[in-house]
Amino acid sequence: MYNVNNVEDLYLFIFGYKYGVKYSEDDLSLNDLLNKYLVFMNHYFDIKSDDNRYSWDKLIRFYSGSDKHSLELFSQSFREFLEKEKLFLQD
Repeated sequence: MYNVNNVEDLYLFIFGYKYGVKYSEDDLSLNDLLNKYLVFMNHYFDIKSDDNRYSWDKLIRFYSGSDKHSLELFSQSFREFLEKEKLFLQD
């Protein structure tokens, strides 16, 4: 549908959407969500950094073995993040 083949494509899609909703109410909630996911991913991979500098897409790419695996790893980690934050996706 959106020609997303790996985690980098997904990151660019989300970044584009974030840019498109800039200066709206949705922008603040999306930024908060993505910032929390960034912190979660640094803890998920046990990164010892106080400032959580490593972006979630780069961490997923580093720990994945292929493009397909990068999307699977994103899906798994994002679901865990949503459960931890008590946010839910409808299947």
